[in-house]
Amino acid sequence: MQGFWADWAPLALALCAFVASHALAVRPALKRWLSARMGARGFTLAYSLLSVALLGWAILAAGRAPYLPLWPTDAWHRWTAAALMLAACLLTAQGLAGVNPLSFGGRAGTFDPDRPGIASLSRHPLLLALALWAL
Repeated sequence: MQGFWADWAPLALALCAFVASHALAVRPALKRWLSARMGARGFTLAYSLLSVALLGWAILAAGRAPYLPLWPTDAWHRWTAAALMLAACLLTAQGLAGVNPLSFGGRAGTFDPDRPGIASLSRHPLLLALALWAL
């Protein structure tokens, strides 16, 4: 059991630190206190840098964690996953950058029904991208 904790502790610590940084930073009293001392832009910059550093730590820790295959994989599995991720990234980019009156958020602008763009494929490209990523 000691090998289990030694192997998995770095990943568990990194993930706990990442989640804690997100849970603490959104506490209204703490955020106000930090923003008052650093300024709004300073807080955003510091929080962004901390988040990127903690995400990097979590990624490195995940890469060093033991590999436990759940099922055998073939080469086509990797290619399929890469193709789906490419599609998901393109859908995400278009969903964030394109004008879509059918979706919440996104870029404001005039929608041309004769040229619907991504709306002709999906009313919610970000949700479709999430579905592809989950698949």
